[in-house]
Amino acid sequence: MHSRRGFLLGGTAAVAMPLSACDSLPAIFSLSPKGAVDIHNHIFNGRDVPATGFIRQVVLRDADAPVTSGGLLESLIKLLALIMLSGTPTPEQELKSLGQPQARTPEDLLAQDERNTARGIARFQRESGAETSGFRTQPRDDQNILGQIEAELGIASGPGRTFQLRADYPATLAREIYREGTGAPDKVGRSFQSSSRLLSTIRWAGLLTRARNDIFEELKRLYGGEGQIRIFSPSLVDFQRWLRPRDTVSSVRSQIEVTSRIAQLHKDDLILPFAPFCPLRAALDAEDSEDPNFDTLADLKYAVARGFAGVKLYPPMGFLPMGNANLPNRPFVRRWPLGGGQALDDELEKLYNWCVAEGVPIKAHANNSLAAQPCSSLYASPTNWVPVLADPRYRELRLNLAHFGGFEETLDPPERCRDPQGRDWERIIAGMLDQYPNLYFDIGYWSELLGPGSEDYEDVINKTIALSQSQPLIAERMMYGSDWSMLGREPAHNTYKLRVEEAMARMFPDQDQRNAILGENALRYLDLRRGTQQWARLSAFFADNKVFAGLLRRG
Repeated sequence: MHSRRGFLLGGTAAVAMPLSACDSLPAIFSLSPKGAVDIHNHIFNGRDVPATGFIRQVVLRDADAPVTSGGLLESLIKLLALIMLSGTPTPEQELKSLGQPQARTPEDLLAQDERNTARGIARFQRESGAETSGFRTQPRDDQNILGQIEAELGIASGPGRTFQLRADYPATLAREIYREGTGAPDKVGRSFQSSSRLLSTIRWAGLLTRARNDIFEELKRLYGGEGQIRIFSPSLVDFQRWLRPRDTVSSVRSQIEVTSRIAQLHKDDLILPFAPFCPLRAALDAEDSEDPNFDTLADLKYAVARGFAGVKLYPPMGFLPMGNANLPNRPFVRRWPLGGGQALDDELEKLYNWCVAEGVPIKAHANNSLAAQPCSSLYASPTNWVPVLADPRYRELRLNLAHFGGFEETLDPPERCRDPQGRDWERIIAGMLDQYPNLYFDIGYWSELLGPGSEDYEDVINKTIALSQSQPLIAERMMYGSDWSMLGREPAHNTYKLRVEEAMARMFPDQDQRNAILGENALRYLDLRRGTQQWARLSAFFADNKVFAGLLRRG
């Protein structure tokens, strides 16, 4: 079974065939009277993450096992990073253009992706063998990774890689990468979708060169629209302090500003973003400040005053939700607080106290993946949240543990970083629901559902059915999520919403339960009830939003 975050270099995967002209996407998400909610997605671009570290230590890791320092892999990391940063707008650049009339079609955006991919390939060739963000590749490996791409495209380079010597090589290779048909619901001529994992990942890197608003538009085009998803909750990320490469990254404040403006501009969809919080950054910023009243929650307070609905945490970067004081210093980070792990706990306590006082929910990565270092993903275990949820101070804290569904602890190969409990995290979450009424979970990036009929598909379906029968609260706390744009690396990502609905019909035959999973549970998690602090903030910010107006009418 492939991990949700796994990647097979040059491999392909069996995927569902693109929808034919006779197929249609049913209005499955109109079942809920208040509309459907995608509680877990992303619209960040390549400027918002430390590109090289993000790809090397997060995207191309097979879950959390150490990455073999193979030359081809290093060359691929370099190629993807260069593509991700080709023509990619900063938040400041995007803010200048937001709100201006733009008549770009999906085809126009794909053509832009293709041009930026060509630019990245051209720079990759020019800098072959040169150092990029602290690592150096070998020219032969650089040539070979391009050759592997050519092979997947069915291109014969000729003896001595003569094709790669042509002046038009970058543009020609990019054109071939984007040549395949789309399989997308609206049948545009091309897409970054592909049956090849390698090509899908290259196209995904091209997607991340877009403006954030354009990445949202792709999310909406794939899964949204009338009768489909109308409420989206994109999460910002803050990985810079945990990843070694010293890539320049957009500031958290600038990401908040541009995302807030995007949310404000969309009147026919409701965008409820989550702001990132990194306890390591907070501890180090406090340590560096000469102001005794320095507020490490200032960005979060700024965000929730501007349409943000919650906070996103990533424990697998290298921290526990609580209890870091008892852990050794992290040798893999460039700098550790003088106060050690206790400094992280102090910042997390400030966060939890503020979230409870202000009615702000937290969304946390809770899959054995996305590790900054081997096995740091184990910090994401649901068990590690028990000390927080059991603390009387945080009884009202609303928490979403993300990425339910893979049952990976008992399915994945033995070389995977194992939870010492040896239990699937889905079962651990189910066992926590009775005791913690404000605990929810989402199904973002449930990639097993993209392969109906496969052994893995049937296994997770049957396990979910059995679990929901033993724990009825499953249907009351489960929330739909796509994990777009990370899902864009999957060859069949365009069918995700349809495949989820097919699986839901088997796992939860009761339509009311499906309504809850597709929307109602998320609205309860977000605490969108009249009279709450959340309601007061968001109703003021989204006063002219049509979707929020519908929520107002229903109360």
